[in-house]
Amino acid sequence: MDFKEYSRTQNDHRYRAPEDLAVSRPELGRGLVIGSCFSEWLAGTFNAHGQSVDHILYNNVAVLPKLTAEKAREYGYQIIILGLRNITHETPYIHIQPGNETAYKKYFDESVARLRQFLVGAMQYNKEHHLPAFVSNFMVPQQNQIGRLLPRYRFGNFVYFVEQLNESLAQELEEYQDAYLLDMDAIASSFGKKHISDDSVWISTHRTELTDTDYVVDQNRITKPFHITEYYDLRTPEFRLAIQHEFLAAYRTLLQLDQVKLIAIDLDDTLWRGVVAEEGFGAKPPKDAWPVGFAEALLNFKKRGGLLAIISKNDEAKIISLWDQIYEGFIHLDDFAIRKINWRPKTENMEEVLKEANLLPGSVVFVDDNPVERAAMQAHFPEMRILGEHPYYLRRIVLWSPETQVRAITGESAKRTQMVRAQILREQTRKVMSRDEFLATLGLKVNVEIIASERDSDFPRAFELLNKTNQFNTTGARWRKEDLLDGFAQGMAIYTFDATDKFTSYEIVGLAIVVQNRIKQFVMSCRVVGLDIEYAVLPIIEGCIALAGHPQVQADFVETPANKLCHELYQRAGYQLTNGFWTKSTQAAPSAPAHIKISVENRNNRPR
Repeated sequence: MDFKEYSRTQNDHRYRAPEDLAVSRPELGRGLVIGSCFSEWLAGTFNAHGQSVDHILYNNVAVLPKLTAEKAREYGYQIIILGLRNITHETPYIHIQPGNETAYKKYFDESVARLRQFLVGAMQYNKEHHLPAFVSNFMVPQQNQIGRLLPRYRFGNFVYFVEQLNESLAQELEEYQDAYLLDMDAIASSFGKKHISDDSVWISTHRTELTDTDYVVDQNRITKPFHITEYYDLRTPEFRLAIQHEFLAAYRTLLQLDQVKLIAIDLDDTLWRGVVAEEGFGAKPPKDAWPVGFAEALLNFKKRGGLLAIISKNDEAKIISLWDQIYEGFIHLDDFAIRKINWRPKTENMEEVLKEANLLPGSVVFVDDNPVERAAMQAHFPEMRILGEHPYYLRRIVLWSPETQVRAITGESAKRTQMVRAQILREQTRKVMSRDEFLATLGLKVNVEIIASERDSDFPRAFELLNKTNQFNTTGARWRKEDLLDGFAQGMAIYTFDATDKFTSYEIVGLAIVVQNRIKQFVMSCRVVGLDIEYAVLPIIEGCIALAGHPQVQADFVETPANKLCHELYQRAGYQLTNGFWTKSTQAAPSAPAHIKISVENRNNRPR
């Protein structure tokens, strides 16, 4: 793709959610779009561009059609667009006297009450069937209709009125499970509301896109008007595509599809301008320009739980001595979990980075300004995603791509860099001892916790780990949240386990999904592979299954391209392959490895 075509993809409806890091497409299934006239147009756009959806008209206080459990399973998501005019009607608002903030606030409170009522009705399928809901906010007007010199942050300014309604909507959505804000107002702002919004012609509470609807009925005038599209430069088809693309980006993040777990960067002409070994302090970037903007994006990626690494051909001692002068504390060397600053081939350094971080190449993005280095890395690691040719797109790609984002930031996210460093230190210690000696010195403690409700505080982390782990994953299956909630209702339990050794606390590092006497899936973070934690956890699960009166444990295993690490898990734990399942008698005395101290906590009823 030449630059002109590539640049077009960066600036069209894909602007807010770059596709540079996308590898695969999500399996969406059929969707529902619920709302009034604009939602019907939006559903038409979705269907015209390869996304199968049904539309349900929802106006005033309509009741949604009854959806059977069987029918609900046909849908993977719903998009809800509430009508502002049903929640805040223009007639009462326009007759409030200017300056009567008490009356405006009273009407705002009444509007919030109606918003809550409408939302309860629209979220019926979410409540009854755990159907994920993406709820659009309202497009904020472009200007204060009373006047630009009058108070900006008062309810008498309809701009502020709608902004506060959007905040109330976001707060209401926090009371629901699997409910997410679809920020239609931000999408409109990105593309320019003058190209979209109908408040240049129509009444302020209509708040959707401007169309040519009026043209047909106004042809009997003395002077016939032109089409609205001739008066205004409209981009409404692109706006609808942008909404569809924003939804797809959010859905990709929910599924953690093609997730980036580590970004490895070059330094010279990548994190700063110039070659620091030759220019020294002269390479210092401006405080607010491009390189610092890219560094800020990297730090936000780290906040989300991502890992940063440096792979640079440079003099490490000189880099260390100049770093604080160059960035003045904005980004620290310690923000990078792994550093390879030397004169070796970068592909060799990347091999070590992957090994130390326990990652596959497909989970890594490499950024370098040098086309030769980019080509060499791509040839050595075909699955790796490579950036750097276009520096002014880097910040957006790192910040806005769904593959670099997460559905929630857990307590572990902030500690991930520290944990990887501890893991590297642990591995360095291991190299000077025998395996048994090394394990005996760790002081390894593992705590198993049994959860059976999404209200448990560890459920978000367990859900994240379940859907992002590939290498130690006995089936590779991905789960929707509603499937887990249905499982809980039928007695399913999730056994999570955390680990602590003398180097660090690893928090939740694995889980097993258990239904009656069947281990449906066993997942563990690569950070603790080799410590035999799995062989301490399995006896706990087997003991619980035995206490429930089952004579046998069954375990599923499905080979995937990525899960070689756990191919021998059940065989080494004493299971036999029988009729497609790994099985083991619960009469066998379970025992944990001697170097692990293990404890169990049942938190089924502990609220979040």
